[in-house]
Amino acid sequence: GAWLIALSRAAASRLSKSFASTDVRKEYRALSPQLPWREGRFRAGIDGKSAETMFRVVADHDPDERSDEDDTCEVSLTLVTGRTHQLRQHLAGARCPILGDGLYGGVMVEGGLRLYSRSIEIESEGIHAIAPEPPGF
Repeated sequence: GAWLIALSRAAASRLSKSFASTDVRKEYRALSPQLPWREGRFRAGIDGKSAETMFRVVADHDPDERSDEDDTCEVSLTLVTGRTHQLRQHLAGARCPILGDGLYGGVMVEGGLRLYSRSIEIESEGIHAIAPEPPGF
């Protein structure tokens, strides 16, 4: 997945300020059972705090291609808020838990949790990093 590492204290300070504001945009990709909607927002509280995730189905997987992952889709997930396990909880709440997510009811698959950080963007810093798709995804 996409990672961001500060190489100096000054850079760490700027990045910390960016993450505290709304300047950071992070996109994740997940494989889950087919969602009943093509795009939208999940708005469900987590640990008593508001939580919101935008989602969009970016690919449907042919059941004949992946016999262990029938009727699945690839979902783009963008955080509006950032709560612990937010993406996992929102998809599980939609009755479409991420494949390999044993904690939230996902079907176990070889290779583990099918969730990765695809991109991170911080416009004020001129950062736009896109990670390659992990093997087996």
